[in-house]
Formats: sequence, structure tokens, C-alpha cells
Amino acid sequence: MIINGGYKLDFSYSKLSYTVQKKSDTVLVLKEVFDKKRDSLKLPVGMSCLLSFYILLYHNRYISYLNAIFENNSSESAIKNFDLIILLIITATISILYLLLKEFKKAKDRYDGLRKDLIKTINSEVCTCKNTCDCKDAYIKFMEEKGIDLIFI
Repeated sequence: MIINGGYKLDFSYSKLSYTVQKKSDTVLVLKEVFDKKRDSLKLPVGMSCLLSFYILLYHNRYISYLNAIFENNSSESAIKNFDLIILLIITATISILYLLLKEFKKAKDRYDGLRKDLIKTINSEVCTCKNTCDCKDAYIKFMEEKGIDLIFI
């Protein structure tokens, strides 16, 4: 039974059709995966921002390094070890961020695709009730409480 806004809606997960139950279970799992992938982006994005800010702050030094490399055709005497380490860390961070963004996009596409399919499914068949019922509204509110929007595509 769901209590939402003072209304009591009788909702039993077992009343749902088999396909809606399976899709609901899968979309809930995909939502968790999607949220974990999104959370895993926070650290690399923060590091990328900080390191990019550092390079912007000291851009004159890095421009002089580029000039020395192109004029002398040698980077050995131009770049200091600390700056080389910073550039390697930035490269590694951006590479990791790129890979994580690829995984995030894949998880988001799978989640959105199944969520949209579930929206189409609940418009045709929701429950196994023979008479008129409010299972569709109760189900939509149930999924909303789980953080899944089935109203807007």
C-alpha cells in the first residue's frame, strides 16, 4: 500500500503483468548502475577542472615551453620535471575521464531505452486485473518514489 499525498492506493507488485514486473526489476537495476557511473565521474571531473585551472593560471610558462620546443626542436632543456609531471597527470586524468564518460553514456542509453520501453508498455498493459482499477497510477507513483520518471519521455 502506498501513501502519497494523503491518498492510500492499493498497489501490489504481484498484480502487475509479468513483462512489467521484469522490465521494472531491470530498470531499477539499471538506475542503480546509472547512478553509480554518474557518481564515479565526480572525482575525475574535479581533478580535470583543478588541473586545467592550474594550466590557465600558468599559461605563460607553458606557452614559453611550446616556443622553446618549436625553436630548438628539443624538449629536454625546456620543460621542468614538475611541469612534465603535471602534464602527464592531466593527460592521464583526461584519458580516464573520457573512458568513464563512455561507460556513463552507455549506461544512460540503456537506462533511458528501457525506461521509454516501459512507458510504452504501461500504456497498453499494466496489470492482470479483470475489472477497472487504478494500478497504472499506483505503479507510476511507486516508480516515482524509486526515482524513475514514467510520465515524461
